[in-house]
Amino acid sequence: MHGPSSSAERLDLPKTKKERQDGKGFWKKQIKKIETQNKPEKVSKIFNNVCVYFEGYTDKLSSLQLKKLLQANGGNVCHHFSVRRTTHIVCTNLCTGKAKRFLTDAVRAGKVIHVVHPDWVLKSTEASKRLSEFPFRVATLSLIHI
Repeated sequence: MHGPSSSAERLDLPKTKKERQDGKGFWKKQIKKIETQNKPEKVSKIFNNVCVYFEGYTDKLSSLQLKKLLQANGGNVCHHFSVRRTTHIVCTNLCTGKAKRFLTDAVRAGKVIHVVHPDWVLKSTEASKRLSEFPFRVATLSLIHI
């Protein structure tokens, strides 16, 4: 038999009562584990300090291919939308309800979150520099009429 035999071993679930009570520690550990798996070698630092959340359809390339491209060029991927961590949302279109929720949460937190088309990642890597988000934007506060 190969590898761990039970789901608890595969997921590295907490074994002691104290570990089970400290659920946040478990999830932090799991997220860190996921983030370190299959990370490509960094080719450049184009997307330093950029954390992207992928939402829905991503057009020409799959979100997995875009994630690898982003990480290879110094960026990070947010697996869940987080106002504190997310700097960019990449999608081809965004429904008004989600756009309103994402952007108003960001305004309340005093942050700017760019909602951009996947071409922003592709064109930036082709140009070997981080391009302005403005020509690639999908949604802004003025477009959703808060």
